Amino acid sequence: MKIKCPQCDFENEEGSKFCSNCNIPIIKPEASDFKEYPYSKRQNMHTYFTKTIALYNKGEYEEALKGLEKLSEVNDNLKISLIPHIEKCKNIKSKMLTNIERGHLENQAILKRFRWIDKIKYFTGAISFVFYALLSGDPEEGITFLDNFSEHPEYLVWAIVLAILTYLIHVFMRKFTISAGLIRCKYCGKYIQYINPNEPTYGFMHTNNCGECNRMYPVPDFYWDSWEGLEYIENRHSVLEGIFYTEYKTLKKKFSREYNIWKKENK
Repeated sequence: MKIKCPQCDFENEEGSKFCSNCNIPIIKPEASDFKEYPYSKRQNMHTYFTKTIALYNKGEYEEALKGLEKLSEVNDNLKISLIPHIEKCKNIKSKMLTNIERGHLENQAILKRFRWIDKIKYFTGAISFVFYALLSGDPEEGITFLDNFSEHPEYLVWAIVLAILTYLIHVFMRKFTISAGLIRCKYCGKYIQYINPNEPTYGFMHTNNCGECNRMYPVPDFYWDSWEGLEYIENRHSVLEGIFYTEYKTLKKKFSREYNIWKKENK
């Protein structure tokens, strides 16, 4: 029996813990960590969980941290499983934003609410082209541009007005859309172009490195940043930089009791 992902609707194999397409956790409410709650509240918690993970995967660390800390209060098992993500969010939150990063943050907040304005330019540009096309004439019929213009001068006016409006929208929104597609590196906190965290690098290619700190796999991903994902990376020695292994060793030492509980339950 296939399990449909609550975020992207991808059908995963039965028993899957994470979506094979978008990597968010797949939790059936009946078997989730929220089972002690009434069904209606369990559904709400499941939705909240999914939204929180989506925030984390988008690099919205501060908002994700609020959600993760709230979810960690549900029970000890969930609290233990969320430790790596909470620590990652706290680390990024502690880093000071430069004026450039603050600008990207503000731009992305604006785009969330007003991205539709940028899309208007495609509509105004298309209508401008239609008005101009209506004036273009037909050589086979002996109809020229001037003939159409003399009959419908308003078409040219509308074509010009809409073309100018299209240009002005593009220029105005360009200072905000420059931040579209950027995400904060989970190590240095700088804004970088989004890189697919599941794209292999084969150990020697730099196609998946942060352009600022040069660390591999800089994009947050709920699976790869979990205990399970970190264990996999460590055991397979999937990254080259030694700092990853030092950081993970420190994390395991800091939360040794919780790590051992997780390790025991996930043998």
